[in-house]
Amino acid sequence: MGADAPNHFDNVPQRLPRVRFGQVHVHNNHYETPDASAFRHALGVGVQSQIFAENDFFRLGRAVDPADLLYDWGGTALTARGNVLRVGGRVVPVDLVAVHNAANDPGLGADAGWTPVLHTAIEPARAVDRPVSRHAGVGEIR
Repeated sequence: MGADAPNHFDNVPQRLPRVRFGQVHVHNNHYETPDASAFRHALGVGVQSQIFAENDFFRLGRAVDPADLLYDWGGTALTARGNVLRVGGRVVPVDLVAVHNAANDPGLGADAGWTPVLHTAIEPARAVDRPVSRHAGVGEIR
């Protein structure tokens, strides 16, 4: 998956990442959140943040609300494209901003104002879960 290898966030409750004052390209990560009791949010959209979330794979337990994947920490926008969501057995495309905005008022804008150019190949989101889980973690530096 390249030098800017993806992450596997397994049952981590929040800040994956939380961003303030910067441009962050979040791509090809595998998020697994089976339990709603401890989960707070995946991506924290903070003050003057410019998050570009691309081709991430979100696997949620049935009790986890997809609207909680984003949390507004005073930010205004996030660009999201190519992300997928698995709840149960189905993998479906997910518009992170639209799902967040349907449950929150005021909502977030859908354009963070930049497009990342410095990265290696970005894999399709549906292809992320197995290789990331297999190659992420301690001792797995590539």
